[in-house]
Amino acid sequence: MYVARIQTLKYLNLAACPQITDVGLANLATSNSIETLDLRGCSGISDKGLGHLTKMPKFKEVLLGGCTNITSAGVDALRKTLPNKKIEKDDKEWAMHIK
Repeated sequence: MYVARIQTLKYLNLAACPQITDVGLANLATSNSIETLDLRGCSGISDKGLGHLTKMPKFKEVLLGGCTNITSAGVDALRKTLPNKKIEKDDKEWAMHIK
C-alpha cells in the first residue's frame, strides 16, 4: 500500500470506507509514521485485523466507532496488548454522524 510509505503521514482518516479490510490494515502496519487512524464505520475490518496495529512503531490512537465486525472482546484484547495507546470504540457517537 502506497499510503504506508509516506514518511510524513501522521493522521490517516479512512472513516466510512467499507473497502478497508484486515488485509488493508496489514499493509498499513508497514508504516513508520502513522500515529492516528480513524477507522470509524469501516465494516470490512474485524478483531483479527486489530492485531496488525501492534506492529506500527509510532501508533498512538485508533478510532473504531461503528466498526460492526469489531467486538468488545477484540477492543479489550488490543487495549491489553497496547495499554499506553488510545483505543476508542464509541458506537453511539458514530451513530449520531450517520443519521
